[in-house]
Amino acid sequence: MRSKLLVALTLSMAGVFGAADHAQALVSISSNVTTDTVWGDDPGEDEILLESPIFVTSGATLTILPGVIVRGQPRSGPVVTGQTVGSPGALIITQDGHAVIGSASNPIIMTTAAVDNNGDGVADDLDNSGFEDAYPGFDPASCPGACTPSANPVFLDSTPGTAPLAPLNANGFANVALWGGLVIEGHAPTNLADKSGAGYGQGLVEGLTVPGFPDAWATFGGQEPHDSSGIYRYLSVRHAGDQIGADNELNGVSLAGVGDGTVLDYVEVYCNWDDGFEWFGGTVNASHLAV
Repeated sequence: MRSKLLVALTLSMAGVFGAADHAQALVSISSNVTTDTVWGDDPGEDEILLESPIFVTSGATLTILPGVIVRGQPRSGPVVTGQTVGSPGALIITQDGHAVIGSASNPIIMTTAAVDNNGDGVADDLDNSGFEDAYPGFDPASCPGACTPSANPVFLDSTPGTAPLAPLNANGFANVALWGGLVIEGHAPTNLADKSGAGYGQGLVEGLTVPGFPDAWATFGGQEPHDSSGIYRYLSVRHAGDQIGADNELNGVSLAGVGDGTVLDYVEVYCNWDDGFEWFGGTVNASHLAV
C-alpha cells in the first residue's frame, strides 16, 4: 500500500476553545511545495500567506508547526477558461504530496487574508475592482485615485484565535468565499470510470481550473482503499469556499478519493460558501465534524 506521512491538523473550534493570536508577522508563499518544507520554524513565521493555490506535490512533505495561522488571499479577478490568473489562495495536498500539521496542544487556524483597512467591518474593495482587496490592500486615503498599497494593513479576520470573525459583515452580508479552502486528494476508490485519462476510478477534483492547472495536480481516486492522507484533528477552516464558476466551487474541506488510513476527527468548517465538507468518493471515516 502506498501510504502518505500522517497529517496532524490541530485547531480550536471557533468560539469554543481559545488560542493565542499572533502578530502580523507574515511569510508569503507563492510557489508550490516541491521539497520538504517547514512553516513556522523561523522567527516571524507566525502567519503564512497563501498568495494563490499552493500545491504540495512531487513527494514533498509540508510540516506546519503548532500555532501557525494560515491565510489565503481572496480572488483577485474573474474566472477565465484555461487560465489561473486571479485564483484565490488555497492549500491542496495532492496525491503525490505529504503533510505534518499542528499538535493537539496548540491550534492552527486557516482563514482569509482579506483586509479591512478602512475599519468599516467589511472586506475592502477600495479600488472598486469588484473583488476583495488582496493583502496588504490599499491606503484608504489614496482611494479612489492612485490607490497606493497600505503601509499598515489590518486583516478583516484580525483576531481569529480569540475573537472569530462574525458570520455577517457590517453590511449584513455573509463573510464567506473570502479565500479557497483545503483540498485533500487521495488514491482511494471512487465510482468513476476513466474520467481524466489517467486510469480507472480517477477524476479531476471540483474547484480547480482545469485546463489551467495541470491535470495531475487535480487528479484524485484510484484502487487503494486504505490509502492515508494523514491525521486531521482540531482543525478549523473559516470563510472559504470561493466560487470559481457556475456549479464549480472550492469547499471548506474537499475530500477527494481519501482513504480510510486517514483520520478526520474534531474538524469544523465555519462560515463557508458551498459545502463545508464535500466527499468525492473515497473510504475515509470521520467523526466529530461541525459545519
